[in-house]
Amino acid sequence: MSEIDTRRAIASLAPEADTQARRSESARLAELIEHVEAAFARGVSREEVLARLHESGFTMNLRTFDKALYRIRKRRNPTRSVRRPADNAVPAPAPASVIRSGEVGTETLSNGRTIKSAAQLRRDNPTLPGVQISKLYAQQYADPVITMDELEEMKRKYNPPLVKR
Repeated sequence: MSEIDTRRAIASLAPEADTQARRSESARLAELIEHVEAAFARGVSREEVLARLHESGFTMNLRTFDKALYRIRKRRNPTRSVRRPADNAVPAPAPASVIRSGEVGTETLSNGRTIKSAAQLRRDNPTLPGVQISKLYAQQYADPVITMDELEEMKRKYNPPLVKR
C-alpha cells in the first residue's frame, strides 16, 4: 500500500493554494460580501459597487451580480426570508373603539361588549379544533357596532360623488 503524504494534502487544500483562476467570480464575491454589504449600508448603489468590482477584475454583469448576492445572502442566513418582528418593535396601537386587556385576553368594544381573544377561547374550549375556535372568535363580531343610520351618514360624508366618464 502506498504511503499518503498528509502534509502535501493539507498544503494543497489550504486557502493559499487556491488560485484565483480556478475559483468562480461568485466564490470570490462571497469572500468580499462583508465589504459589499458595508458599501450598500453606506448608500452606494449596486451599479457603483459592480463598477468598483470591475476595476478589480470582475466581469459579471448586473443580473449575475444580483443573483450571486441573493444566493450568498441566502446561504449566510437561510431564515432571512421569514419576516419576524423586531424585539424592540413598538406594537401597533389599538383602534380608539377597542380597549385591550392583556391579562384576561379580551377586548372591550366602545358599545361595552366584551370579546374574547382566540387564545382565551382556546383555553376555555380545549377540545375544539382550531377551525371551530376561529368560527367562535368571528361570531363574536356578528352584531354590528354602528347602526345603519350612522353608516349612511358616513357614506354621505366620506364617499366622493361618482363622476361619469
